[in-house]
Amino acid sequence: MTCSINNNLEQQAQALFKSWFVDFEPFKDGKFVNSEFGMIPEGWKISELKSICSLITKGITPQYDESSNQLVIGQKCIRGRKIDLSIARKHIPKQINEKWVQYGDVLINSTGIGTLGRPAQVWFQKKNVTVDSHVTIVRTNRQNDKMFIGQYFLGKQILLESYATGSNGQADLSKERLAMTKLVYPTDKVLNDFNKIITNMVLKIVKLQTETEYLSSLRNTLLPQLMSGELKINETTR
Repeated sequence: MTCSINNNLEQQAQALFKSWFVDFEPFKDGKFVNSEFGMIPEGWKISELKSICSLITKGITPQYDESSNQLVIGQKCIRGRKIDLSIARKHIPKQINEKWVQYGDVLINSTGIGTLGRPAQVWFQKKNVTVDSHVTIVRTNRQNDKMFIGQYFLGKQILLESYATGSNGQADLSKERLAMTKLVYPTDKVLNDFNKIITNMVLKIVKLQTETEYLSSLRNTLLPQLMSGELKINETTR
């Protein structure tokens, strides 16, 4: 049930992005101007990704250590536009730096045919997580760009795959090509309005995920005790 609700919210977010920034549905009564992408709302512009980002970089080469409390996200952790921290490995960081992921960062798998191009957005606030060198971090300059860029890339896996250089298992995401990605960039007011709507959706998704994870953890703890007889349920009779 939770999975279904979250999938629906994610689909709504993508549909809203398409309506606003591809089809321009809410703005069709306004004035449009010509651009290299065709007609766009007046006041909007065509921007390169690097002009609105503070960081576009690959992660670290980790030193794995299961005794650490620091996590490193690898490509296996990014699937279905989600980040699974339960399979992230532990490592000893050389130092805390800009490659420690932040809320709103977009993470993109960057190596190998079949995995390259898979995107996800960081919707958690943990302070002990980074990514390995097979994952690219995209971080925006401004807070209100986070959800816009997140939804942009969550719908662009095919485009990201086209940025690959090399072949077969040696395919690699070109950081330089990624930085030159051009996109239709709206006004601050539109960004603010979009950010508020998507942030509320994300908060609902995260809340449901957290509740599901807690219930799953509780089940995994209690079920073996019930099966072994270690934990008994008191029955009441009427």
